[in-house]
Amino acid sequence: MQKPKSWPYIAVSLIFLFLMITVKPGEGIKLPESETKKPSINVNVSVQTNASAPIGSSAVTIAPEDPFAPPSDYSEGLAYRWNDANGAYDLIGLGSCDDYEIVIPDTYEGYPVTQIALAAFAGSNISGVWIPDTVTVIGNSAFSGCTELSHVHIGEGVEEIWADAFSTCVNLSKVTMGKSVRIIYSQAFLECVSLDQITLPRGLEMIDYAAFYGTGLREIEIPETVTTLGNQFVSRTENLQTITVHKKNPVYYSSGNCIIERETGTLIAGCASSVIPNDGRVTAIGDYVFWGCEGLLRVEIPRSVKSIGEYAFRGCTNLITIEYEGTCREWAAIRTGYNWHAESAIRYVRCSDGETTP
Repeated sequence: MQKPKSWPYIAVSLIFLFLMITVKPGEGIKLPESETKKPSINVNVSVQTNASAPIGSSAVTIAPEDPFAPPSDYSEGLAYRWNDANGAYDLIGLGSCDDYEIVIPDTYEGYPVTQIALAAFAGSNISGVWIPDTVTVIGNSAFSGCTELSHVHIGEGVEEIWADAFSTCVNLSKVTMGKSVRIIYSQAFLECVSLDQITLPRGLEMIDYAAFYGTGLREIEIPETVTTLGNQFVSRTENLQTITVHKKNPVYYSSGNCIIERETGTLIAGCASSVIPNDGRVTAIGDYVFWGCEGLLRVEIPRSVKSIGEYAFRGCTNLITIEYEGTCREWAAIRTGYNWHAESAIRYVRCSDGETTP
């Protein structure tokens, strides 16, 4: 039998001995640059220097995706119900879906999704929702009590936002509203305390009772198409400083951060910075106008005002004196509604000829 040749083993041993002598411990074997260079990848990152980090180091943060960018993946496992009246599906709940960011598909089993049903997501821990253009109605209490919900995209097809749809969503801070919304029903955004801005679409027709009650809105502009504003639609909105109506609105106008009904001369909404116009056009202060307006420190009521509605100044805890343009006798002739200054600090009415009590 022929013996195996030993020279290959001797050659390998010599190479290993050479590497042990020439390569320092922990240094590793250096490869050509072409083998160590990673392929270039286009990644959107923002780099921020961390003051507490060692010199020469930096913190790298991947830029978050825009929550209002068009969705690429729909949420799976959501629960649906066939609606015979519409020939479409209603979305009725989370089902088996465990997403925090809910992206509602526009179709299910080949049919459109057109409504979000009563209390569909109420009380859930979702953080965001994308509503497609096929949906026309957001049902009663659909997202009520979703305390983790922070952003909502309302599709271009939504026409009605029903009562309490987003009520007490205390972390809701961003809402984009489609141009087809016609009606915002009562308490739709009740006590959404983090909601500090919103753009109402041209074409909106009605804002119902207490729709934005207790929100964080700093300003609001009523479009020219709105013909119905419910009582207390911005009551107890403590941060509200600017309240205006489009100049072409046929039913309402604004002046001095007040909203006034053109036909009756009734002031129907105000805020802490309101100055009641003294042009003879305001004849009444409506119900609940300044209810809970703790930032209201001073108010001047013109002689043209003949009535003050119920609870009009209720809870104005920092308003001590009302300035009235007319005489004490004229003040006494003003019709006042039930508890018009209940739970307020009002103690005096300063008239042109002296002081009286409210």
